[in-house]
Amino acid sequence: TYTPPSGLTTTTSYRRYAKDGTCNITPTVSTGTWTVTVNSISSAPTASAQNFCSASSPTIASLQTTSGTSIKWYDAETDGNLLSSGTALTTGTYYASQTVSSCESSRTSVAVTINSNGTWIGDSNDDWNDANNWCGGIPNSNTVVVSIPSGVTVNLDFSANVLDLTIASGSTLNMGANTISIAAGGSFTNSGNFNAETGTISFSGNGSIGGSATTFNNLTVNGALSINPSPTVNGTVTINSGGSVTSNPIIYGNAATLVYNTGGSISSTNNEWPTSNAPRNVTIQNTSNITLNSNKDVIGTLTMTSGDIITGSNRITLGNSSANTGTLNYTSGKIIGELRRYFANATGTNYSFPVGNATHKRGVAINFTAAPGADQYLTVAYRNGVPLLNGTDTLYAGLPFTTEDGQLIQNYSKEGYWEINPKQYGSTLINGAAYQITLEMNNIDGVNDYTKTRLIRAKGPDYISWEPLSHIDAIGDNNNYSITASGTGFSWFTGGGDDNNNPLPIELLSFSGICLENEIKLTWSTASEFNSDYFEIHKSIDGNNWRSIQTQAAAGISSSLLNYSFSDFEKSNGAYYRLNQVDINGDNRMYDPIFVDCEENASQLNTYPNPSKDGFNIAISDSKLVGEASLIIRDAMGKVVLTKTISIAEGMNLFPIAANEIENGVYFITIENEYNNTKTIKHVKN
Repeated sequence: TYTPPSGLTTTTSYRRYAKDGTCNITPTVSTGTWTVTVNSISSAPTASAQNFCSASSPTIASLQTTSGTSIKWYDAETDGNLLSSGTALTTGTYYASQTVSSCESSRTSVAVTINSNGTWIGDSNDDWNDANNWCGGIPNSNTVVVSIPSGVTVNLDFSANVLDLTIASGSTLNMGANTISIAAGGSFTNSGNFNAETGTISFSGNGSIGGSATTFNNLTVNGALSINPSPTVNGTVTINSGGSVTSNPIIYGNAATLVYNTGGSISSTNNEWPTSNAPRNVTIQNTSNITLNSNKDVIGTLTMTSGDIITGSNRITLGNSSANTGTLNYTSGKIIGELRRYFANATGTNYSFPVGNATHKRGVAINFTAAPGADQYLTVAYRNGVPLLNGTDTLYAGLPFTTEDGQLIQNYSKEGYWEINPKQYGSTLINGAAYQITLEMNNIDGVNDYTKTRLIRAKGPDYISWEPLSHIDAIGDNNNYSITASGTGFSWFTGGGDDNNNPLPIELLSFSGICLENEIKLTWSTASEFNSDYFEIHKSIDGNNWRSIQTQAAAGISSSLLNYSFSDFEKSNGAYYRLNQVDINGDNRMYDPIFVDCEENASQLNTYPNPSKDGFNIAISDSKLVGEASLIIRDAMGKVVLTKTISIAEGMNLFPIAANEIENGVYFITIENEYNNTKTIKHVKN
């Protein structure tokens, strides 16, 4: 049972003494000889770095050595803690020793990596769709983080879903024709080789693209996408509802396409639609509209499937030369603003411009019957309202006239006009080339007989007067028709008609009144007249009961500015006046009334806000109305819609009107007392 003490050698004899354990007994001494064997300390075991999948819940028992027996595992190279076989492994370094003939060796270090689901653990070259190649099986979940380590080539052989995708330096991912969908909040990071082939990377929500510069085939964006550095896309970038590129511009290949497929209104940015390296083709298939943030060029195909393009102060250009005029693939929608198109330098170049306003498409088609010249373009827009000479005066010069086919033209639509600007003015380029033009007259107000409407044009480039084009035909009905004519030269275009059969109305230029010492002087102006017989001036104290106080002859026929006036010497503190124009054939036109207030303190009755959308306030300060009074609100037809009894004190008084007390419309608000003192003001609720 004796265990030799340490330090014994096999070349020495030893004597052993034994005693009974007490100090008073003489020990019995015996002698003998033993053979002692001293083993040398064994070397540390050998082991290599080891990878484990987190899904398998690895422990110390999972670790392997390539040599050694009676292995013990520690958490430090010296000293430290002896680890039990059930201790869970984490990424880090562990230390192994072996024990031989009761002698424990030194320790060897073993690097351990715990891989998350989605980490490649297979051969260096293999397919994605093989469970043995991945930690946790084939990655196809919006929560899995996929990592392809260095030295590995992975072939994507089906479409997969991931949260994050990382391609390490020295690794390769071949996409084929498949799609990788990256979940909301996910990322695509490429530091290796990404072969996009004909595949698609689709971001389901907010996400990011990082790593080295990457070339994609298709890129689909459904949320806010941050990119750094800028990627190149050779296929299609699709911006769906909620999608946007928040940082750095996309670089488009020579044949790339940008598709807007949003559910609502969106504004473009220079990130998804840059001004350089721009997409060759653009498709608009929104349910609402897209507003341009800058001038945009499409040198390939502009496809309009649905939704409007609002250019604002910017412009969209299709094509870039007479050799490359671009293609318009049109189904629906309109361009609200300027569209520029290049024309081929040949006869029979027939291009359309689907322009309009927020309500109606009022397109233009132009077919050149003579070659327009090299690298020439037209810029077309539909403008609301009437054209203004020098930006201030409505253009009437030249009217009325009779066209070469015998149609009288004396006025034109106040709703809008077409502005068509050529690249060059002159007789040798596009402005001098013969063409046929068709204007889409969609829901133009006041058309009684569309067949008597003709296309007229302002003489460019100074736009000083109207002139007719050569009429070809008019097709459709009064609500929606198109007119075709021929001519040369471009400027402002619109449809003109005669007053009797096709009243495209123009409002009276002005009608006003002013208080002088002993009179109220009324003045009005007309820009053009045809068969105008006389004017009647009507007067009312309350805005409801009217009487004629003057009849004044009109010019009959005129194409120049005319001024009229009348003095009413029957002064009152305030009165309404309106103008009634009567034509030779008995037709009349009654214009809206004006109110002339001759009180010294003319601002004693106010409403605010005016116009109002909801409720509003009536403010009054008038010593003549102090006491009990009536508040009467009449609509534009003179019908009383609301009455109230109010008490007016000295100074300013405020009376609120709730939103539900009157409908939207134009109203005249009168305050009157028992002494027939009255004050009236106009209010608009919309």
